[in-house]
Amino acid sequence: MTNLLKIIANALGFTKKEMEIRQTINELRSLSNRDLDDLGIARRNIEEIARSGSKNKGYYET
Repeated sequence: MTNLLKIIANALGFTKKEMEIRQTINELRSLSNRDLDDLGIARRNIEEIARSGSKNKGYYET
């Protein structure tokens, strides 16, 4: 039974993380090209940046 609970917890964690990534992608896509350029982000790299940034999340949280 504990294995089933772990699977469910992992699935819920993945879903939450994916929703956060999607929100970040949508927010970055809503920015103008000039705003993205000011941030040093190319529009074609938005998804990659959102996904790679989420991998580091947690290291700096207290």
